[in-house]
Amino acid sequence: MDKIEDIIEYMPTPLDSIDITLIASALLIILLIIYKSLKYLFRRREKDAKTKLKELKVSNKESLFKFTHLAKEIDNSKKLQNLLKELEPYKYSKTQTKVPNELIKSIREYIDGL
Repeated sequence: MDKIEDIIEYMPTPLDSIDITLIASALLIILLIIYKSLKYLFRRREKDAKTKLKELKVSNKESLFKFTHLAKEIDNSKKLQNLLKELEPYKYSKTQTKVPNELIKSIREYIDGL
């Protein structure tokens, strides 16, 4: 007969190395998902073309080129084509010529009409 003193006390470890590896892998995957989600939520968003057009101040040749590019992204109507034909002498002049106020006003009206 066995005595109580002869019984070997066996205490199993709560986690084996496989269990630890699985838990660590799962935690890494969860942390990666959280990181990617936060990065996606807090990224800088590019403004759309309409917003850029409304913020554009038409005053020089560079702004006329920006206007042309952004307006063509949004619309390609006859009204825009006529307006771009009026802008050509000012965009492609060798000297910095001032854009007439009436032309700036028609550009603003076009932008507000979008």
